[in-house]
Amino acid sequence: MSTAIRRQTGHLIIALAILAIVAAIPGQALAAKGGNGNGGGGGGGAKASIWIEDTSVQTTAAAESADAGMYYMGQVLFGHDASTTDSDNGRGPWIELRCEQDGEVVYREWRAGFEGGYLYGEPHNLGPSLAWDGDSPADCTGILGHYSRNFSKFMTDATVEFQVMP
Repeated sequence: MSTAIRRQTGHLIIALAILAIVAAIPGQALAAKGGNGNGGGGGGGAKASIWIEDTSVQTTAAAESADAGMYYMGQVLFGHDASTTDSDNGRGPWIELRCEQDGEVVYREWRAGFEGGYLYGEPHNLGPSLAWDGDSPADCTGILGHYSRNFSKFMTDATVEFQVMP
């Protein structure tokens, strides 16, 4: 076997080995990560953000308070700028409100982030639920995200955190 053929065979074996290694890496490990928390952007140059657009407080305690914070049984409206949109197929963007107490989810609500979608443009309610009676504060997060192509996974693009008082 000539030296040139051996060299080409060696290069082919190395290329096949590299290809096998790359193919073994899960696709998620190669994908760009989205969302960095508190209104961050998506991955791969994509930008997304979510913010508190407006609050409309409905409780007596809030009306009597000089604090402009958010209170149980009030409402919050999120503004957003989403780079990933696929409203024709319902993949997103979507906005989730999730509230926790001591690490346990006590309240969740969803709204479409696209015109014509489920409750698009409507504010999120800040309670009640069977798990949240408003006796203590809750740590809440507004989450902007979208679904994967086959709807098997909800991917977070950006978040904003706030506290809801009793």
